[in-house]
Amino acid sequence: MACRVITTEEYESRLETAAVFRLENYGRASALALLDREEDVEALLASMPFVGSTIERFSDEIPDGALRWIKVESYVAVYRYSKLHSLVTLEGLFYGSSDWRRRIGAPN
Repeated sequence: MACRVITTEEYESRLETAAVFRLENYGRASALALLDREEDVEALLASMPFVGSTIERFSDEIPDGALRWIKVESYVAVYRYSKLHSLVTLEGLFYGSSDWRRRIGAPN
């Protein structure tokens, strides 16, 4: 059974910023590729929410809802999966080579 996937306002804002950046700097095809891949990741998480890697610092703090991450092209999507609620919440999107772990308070 597939679970629901929702996004936070922060995630949506970061995705829009990334898509606009790609549109302005690399063209329409690049922006659309990012958005298509993001949709693929949402579909994947709906059917396989454990596919992403657990962020260790947070894995024991909230057993049902530990932070996880998955690649979305050159970006990293940070999400929580709640088995209890059968819900994936996409919380943040970061450029992959940025110090995204520090920004969410996780160890490197």
